[in-house]
Amino acid sequence: MKMHSLVSWLSDDRIDKALKNTEFADSPSYQGYLKARETYLHRSLEQSREDLVFIRGNAKIMASLKALVTHEGWVHLIGNMLIFALFAIFVEQRIGFFGLILLYCIGGLGSNYLQLPFLPMGVRLFGASGAVSAVIGAFAVYFWREKMRCLLSVGFVYNRMILIPAWLYIGLFLLLSDVVGMTGVGSGVAHLAHFTGFLAGFIFAFMQMDLFPMKNNFLFPAESKLYYDAKETQVLEEKMDLFRRIYRLNRESFYSFRALFIYFEKHSCLLANFTEEDQTFLTDIVRSCILYPEQDEKYAIAREILEKIPLTWNLSSLDLRIGPEELIKRAEQFRLEGDLIQTLRFYDMFFAKFAVHPQAQDINSEIMKIFDQVEKFDLEIKIQILEALLVYNDNHPDTQFQTQIRQLIHQVHREEKNAS
Repeated sequence: MKMHSLVSWLSDDRIDKALKNTEFADSPSYQGYLKARETYLHRSLEQSREDLVFIRGNAKIMASLKALVTHEGWVHLIGNMLIFALFAIFVEQRIGFFGLILLYCIGGLGSNYLQLPFLPMGVRLFGASGAVSAVIGAFAVYFWREKMRCLLSVGFVYNRMILIPAWLYIGLFLLLSDVVGMTGVGSGVAHLAHFTGFLAGFIFAFMQMDLFPMKNNFLFPAESKLYYDAKETQVLEEKMDLFRRIYRLNRESFYSFRALFIYFEKHSCLLANFTEEDQTFLTDIVRSCILYPEQDEKYAIAREILEKIPLTWNLSSLDLRIGPEELIKRAEQFRLEGDLIQTLRFYDMFFAKFAVHPQAQDINSEIMKIFDQVEKFDLEIKIQILEALLVYNDNHPDTQFQTQIRQLIHQVHREEKNAS
């Protein structure tokens, strides 16, 4: 949003303040200046009304709409449109095309009229920044917990793409573009219009979410619809296609993917029966679940998905591209929760990929401790663990703990014989 003076020196009241209490105040030259200024401002106002220029004294709705599409130059226009595209592509998927147009107009017109009382006479207001700020405000409500890519750069020494929360990204954006600008760096910019536009989008999004609520686990209405369509179909090919479409919308739709893996577990789906495209898709989901970093609701659902992966699946055969630290971290998390089967599974994946890792000996010692712990369980629990391990071992002939499984089988047989 730009403020542009038709003739800046005529609209600058600093001259009046400087001469008001001096001997020059009554001079013919100064009186002539005041008369010329008044005449010019009157004529410029009349011209602004004819040309639909948004200015104090001409607050017509058509003038405000024209201001939204008028820019100072190509740099101003392209800059606004690039920022708009960055945020609008996601907001549009959330509220639809007509919702986005409504948000754009409300934010743009609202910011124009709230800025208008603070405009000096003779200064015009134009640009789409208020409307763009409204879209950013709505984005901040809809996606504040999501991650955004940001380039961390220190000259030519260090450049790296990092993921930061959307609330931090937008906060830094507002800080650098408006808060710093209001200190004097960004002269000629209608910072108040930016803030009011952002606030309008913020309120609009909260009202929209209240009127049309959606499960927190879904980012877009389309994602929700696809999820329920996928639940209804029992044809695996159709189900996979629908979930792939969900994945294209939201790569961390763990709520939906949990339902998919519950289906796999229930129907004993075999990994070898999936097409190469489906295996790639499943690889991406499993990798996302393992690598998800934050200890929040999504993390818990991601962990549940990993628990639902059938034991008949050899995850080591997938191109997961997971480092040893991530595998150890997940194994330790499962062990803290008492899920020894998944703990052993992730330790086994660690050995399949990183057998010569410096921590391999320590992990092997942890496996021995787990089996020592299992040996102390009641016979019924021990049999349940053994049955799961046998299913896993039958589909993973090179497991790291085959010897311990055989020892556990002998112990179970001895205890059953003694019990009989």
